Amino acid sequence: MTLVEVLLGVLLLTLVGALAFSLVLGAQRVMERQSDWADTVQPASAGLDVLVQDLVCCLIPPGGPAPFFRLAQGSEGSTLSCVTAAPPEEGVAPVPLSRFRVLRVDWGLEPASDLPGGRALGRTARPERVAGEVDEKRFRLAGVTGFEVRVYDPAKRAWVETWNTGPGGALPPAARVTLTVRTSRGVETLSTDTVIPAGLTIGAASR
Repeated sequence: MTLVEVLLGVLLLTLVGALAFSLVLGAQRVMERQSDWADTVQPASAGLDVLVQDLVCCLIPPGGPAPFFRLAQGSEGSTLSCVTAAPPEEGVAPVPLSRFRVLRVDWGLEPASDLPGGRALGRTARPERVAGEVDEKRFRLAGVTGFEVRVYDPAKRAWVETWNTGPGGALPPAARVTLTVRTSRGVETLSTDTVIPAGLTIGAASR
């Protein structure tokens, strides 16, 4: 073999090695993205859907303790408490309105020493008025490091960070929710706007 043939062989081996390394690195990145999606982003997206359902079904019940919708801001982000309607846990669609449950749900970031990051987005649902239903139901979303809710104030024509609906008050007509999720590749943001049908009014809303 001549020197030129040896150099050509080394060059070909180098190109093949670089191509193989590139393919392996690309496959590893795809696996990391899929793992992030399955472990953090997908559960957070599903939790966001639950929150949107709670907001869409918000209502002001004829009785029960106020406030019926309370949004506040703290050092850990937004805290939300509202009264919402939910279909029965078991049933075949369509479900008549008479079988819907009235729940008070609370959302907010909470300490979670048993989870990575030490915090989680928690939801607590308590029956507001259903005979025989007394248990609280909770779930937590790990990996959520930021939780922000804003509602639209028709009187100010702006998105605001606080809202308090007491007796004789009104619900906000829309909400904007943002979740911050930490993944192995950094921080990702999930955001959505939703209408609150029971809060839609013509003209300025009273609070």
